[in-house]
Amino acid sequence: MSFKLNAIAKVCLMASGLLAVNAFAALTLEEVVVTAQKRTESVQDIPIAISTFSEDELRAIDPQDSTAIIARTPGLTGSRDADTQAVLNIRGVGTNAFAPGADNSVGIYFNDVPISRNIGNQGFMDIARVEVVKGPQGTLFGRNTSSGAISVTNNAADLDESSTALRVSAGNEGQKLYEIISNVAVSDDFALRFSARHDERDGTYSNASNGDEYNGRDHDQFRLSAQWQVSENTNVLWFWEEFEMKNRWQMVDAAGVAASFGIDNNPYNEQINVDPQPEQSIDNSFSVLKVTSGLGDAMTFTSTTGYFDSNIVALPTDADTLPLPIVDFVEPWTISQFSQEFRINGESDKVNWFVGASYYSEDVTVRTDVTIYEDPGLDVLFNDEGLCGLAAEFGLSCGVHNEYNSASNETTSFAIYGDVQYALSEDLSLTVGARWTQDSKDATMVSPLADSTVTALIGVVTGGADNAIFHWTDGAMGDDSWSSLDPRVAIDWRFNEDTLIYANYSKGFKSGGFNRQPIAAGSNQTMGFGPEENNAYEVGIKSDLSDTARINAAWFFYDYSDFQLETNQGASILIQNAASLETSGLEVDATFLIGDILDLRIAYAYLDAEFTSGTASFAEMDVDLKGLTPSRAPEQTYSIAGTVHVSDNAKIRIEYSYTDEMFYTANNDALLKTADYRLLSARIDWDSTDGKWGASVIGDNLLGEEYISSMINFLFPMQVPGMGRLMRAEARYNF
Repeated sequence: MSFKLNAIAKVCLMASGLLAVNAFAALTLEEVVVTAQKRTESVQDIPIAISTFSEDELRAIDPQDSTAIIARTPGLTGSRDADTQAVLNIRGVGTNAFAPGADNSVGIYFNDVPISRNIGNQGFMDIARVEVVKGPQGTLFGRNTSSGAISVTNNAADLDESSTALRVSAGNEGQKLYEIISNVAVSDDFALRFSARHDERDGTYSNASNGDEYNGRDHDQFRLSAQWQVSENTNVLWFWEEFEMKNRWQMVDAAGVAASFGIDNNPYNEQINVDPQPEQSIDNSFSVLKVTSGLGDAMTFTSTTGYFDSNIVALPTDADTLPLPIVDFVEPWTISQFSQEFRINGESDKVNWFVGASYYSEDVTVRTDVTIYEDPGLDVLFNDEGLCGLAAEFGLSCGVHNEYNSASNETTSFAIYGDVQYALSEDLSLTVGARWTQDSKDATMVSPLADSTVTALIGVVTGGADNAIFHWTDGAMGDDSWSSLDPRVAIDWRFNEDTLIYANYSKGFKSGGFNRQPIAAGSNQTMGFGPEENNAYEVGIKSDLSDTARINAAWFFYDYSDFQLETNQGASILIQNAASLETSGLEVDATFLIGDILDLRIAYAYLDAEFTSGTASFAEMDVDLKGLTPSRAPEQTYSIAGTVHVSDNAKIRIEYSYTDEMFYTANNDALLKTADYRLLSARIDWDSTDGKWGASVIGDNLLGEEYISSMINFLFPMQVPGMGRLMRAEARYNF
């Protein structure tokens, strides 16, 4: 406790000392420009709750992954379970299931192209802006955005000037970062831009047996972009990106199993004791081609083509979290995705509109390899003793059980959509939009019956042969299609020049899909689930109270039916339309500029989320969900960030964030509940007057808070800690 007080005191003393220096540039509220409604406009003019991050703000928070955005966005929660698994929730709803036949609730878009899955943490390098758009966004963004969308826009190649920026940083816990961003204006109408970054950090703990670091970071990212101004009316943008990652991932036991073996695998230890595991990895390739052409004075045609290819080795993990060979997992994925969108935008004195059509296809294949070392694995898995002795009575001997499940899913989606904003008067506007979507999925899977003591004992107990993790099938298939018409209606009133009051309704839709299990052991039919729908209502205000104060606030209510609930069947994910869910709450984004020196930003969210009906099976037990809280839905979250502008060349930023306690499973298991936690970060930035040189000192989790950043129910409750105190120094050079 004394260290925490000392750390806060030192930061405050440093800030107060520097406040004595006069600032030379007056602070003013900046206009935040977004493209959420498929046209460039101020965020203060849009009848939707949007949290935005400009290039300057992103430079200040320096996100290496999505967790930095989460902490600063009211209504956005989630975690980086691993580098191959990022979970994002908006207003209490997201997708935890990394299954080939399931889709996200939160859409992720890079340069207007959807990335089908949050499986992987694409780096935040050379970003122009991030827009977190809340509520169903089918009309504006696309399929499967039933709770919201996150849009990331990279900096395009600049036609105006050539420049190069270098950045290096290093710190404790093995932190190292090297980055180069180079822009070449080849001619007045053609430019190239190249960005590259290497980012690494040690893990949250190491393995006592061999020193392997777990939950660290080792990222390499490369991007090449081009801009060609073909003519006065036609522009071409192209992005190509490669993202590579390697590290080792390991959660630790949250149920006390390790302690019962006399092993201290406390998540906050510097070392834990587990079986060594291979690396997990990501190799992503991503390409976008955007062509924009004017059609006369009032219309614009846009074509956006995207291709995404991903090879992932996910979850190589010691599933039993003990230094005994019991259960190991490894899961390689391949993902191939293509998307094409055509859109026409038009405008007149009273009307802004767009119509469009899109095509999307995705092929996903995943294989899970499970190794069970039957002695002592059988005793742990089945909570019994002497099972190997029992097996001997049947003429079986305990050995190594190898089981695998291979599944693939093909998705094809078509959509047509449109949106019209009409000025009813000088101060009143009505927006009406709709999207019609048709999704088709074709799933196959195989999970051969393993010839082992495990399957023999299951047969004795249940009277039928089966595998330990996945129900066996020599080959199961499923295909289905779903369509939906999803409207959007919004009305906004310009109360005065600086205040917008709005109300909107939108319908969200997430298509059905298929689990990685047959409907019964030995069946040739996969277990499917139907689509979910969300009726969402929102009322909000956006107000610039003065040149130095801005407050945006929104109240929302979501009503989900046929909610796609994710549970576990052993170590396998099972999705079922098991519940109805309601979420409501209040969100506030505020900026205050104080005395031309202090920039104060506050983000706050209150969430009330609970199931209104439904029953689901957890560990073979049916649970009445009514009144329970959905997973990863904290009641309150907030962040407060203050930037002291010491001079035109120097500033200090101090940020404090709070995340409430939350459950990580819908049955509200106490073993899968995390406590609330608080994080303090700070940075000091200096830049030379000519803008060529810069340096920073940065600290994260300065109080050394011990907290759990994520939990999952694998074979039993498992948890991963957040990073401890991090300090680093950075140098920059621009030429």
